[in-house]
Amino acid sequence: VVPGQINVLMAYSERYLGSLDKLVSTCVPVVACADTHNTPKLLEAGCHVIVQNALQATSDLFASRAHTLPMFPQQNLKRRLRSRRTTIERIVFMGDGHQIDPALRTDAFHAALRAMGVTFDIVDKSRIREWKDYSKADLVVAIRPKGTAVECKPPSNLINAWVAGVPALLGPEPAYQRLRLEDSDFIEVNSGEEVLSAVRRLKDNPLEYAALLSRCDERAVEFSSEATAQQWADVLFGIAAAGVQEDEEE
Repeated sequence: VVPGQINVLMAYSERYLGSLDKLVSTCVPVVACADTHNTPKLLEAGCHVIVQNALQATSDLFASRAHTLPMFPQQNLKRRLRSRRTTIERIVFMGDGHQIDPALRTDAFHAALRAMGVTFDIVDKSRIREWKDYSKADLVVAIRPKGTAVECKPPSNLINAWVAGVPALLGPEPAYQRLRLEDSDFIEVNSGEEVLSAVRRLKDNPLEYAALLSRCDERAVEFSSEATAQQWADVLFGIAAAGVQEDEEE
């Protein structure tokens, strides 16, 4: 920790950083925190907290110190090949295999997709190096297991899909819904059956699929690495400016 400066921390640990009161009196701590357990405590202590989901702020009382910012898109991401046009042959899930609804793993689900000429590729942590490659993906699917605390989850699946130029079929999560501006931003699905229905509809209606592709390009501009860096800079410089002003007033 650098005294008298803004310090951006990935998480707070009393073991390594000491008490929150001492930390706040020493510097301006900004905690990029995905840990909902610590968020209220950090805000109450006077820390600025960067959250991935607005629901993590928990209270309007600390709204000025809770900053909702997206994480950066997948590094070195390979966009979907434009030569695939409106082809729908390969659906992907990119992420921790424990974060996918078991209904999407069943033989019956995969067989129903194969009957439509579609494969479903679960690219889990054992293939983490492939998480950047959307070049041959036609749809992204992400539905978490029932009972998952989705209110603390980030919208990374959606942002990566937009930047990769791949339409997304996503479960009903607040972080996705908060970013939605139009119906064509993504298709919300609640079950394996709804995924199958959406895939069937898109294969039968290439113009609808083409509209989803175009919308990905539009939204990707907002969440490029450059745009995301600017959002972070605006918040951090804003915190710095406020700190200088407070010092002058004292």
